[in-house]
Amino acid sequence: MDANLEKFKELMDILQIQDIVLVHIESDSFEKAPSDARKIKIEYKLQYIGDMNINVEEKIVSYQVKALINLYDTTEIDKDECPIMKIVLGYILSFSCADISICTTLLSDETVKDLFIKVQIPKTLWPFLRQQYYDLANRHSLHVPPLPWIK
Repeated sequence: MDANLEKFKELMDILQIQDIVLVHIESDSFEKAPSDARKIKIEYKLQYIGDMNINVEEKIVSYQVKALINLYDTTEIDKDECPIMKIVLGYILSFSCADISICTTLLSDETVKDLFIKVQIPKTLWPFLRQQYYDLANRHSLHVPPLPWIK
């Protein structure tokens, strides 16, 4: 196995999810959605706010993440896409670490840190995003397609 994957596995063995807190929620509905949910285009993006926070005393690693989800009506081919809904969600993800010095060392490796940020955090956060997405769409009386697979 690749040395970086071994380090990533070691990191995952000493980290546990401690908390996932929704700290910001915003949604706007602009247009009525088409009745055919297949005509809705979804764009989404995760943004990391600042660097990871490591609390050595409490052995906690945390990240602030902002999720942006935009829905567009694509029924009219000759027209520009029409925005239907915009969702902005902010989360703080906290992980407890069995050995904070090893954790800090592993996360100082850019490849391991990149794997954690680009692979593990989206996988961890995805069910929470999906639930908020459906809840907010329902509040706006929109029938929406499911969020696409994590890429």
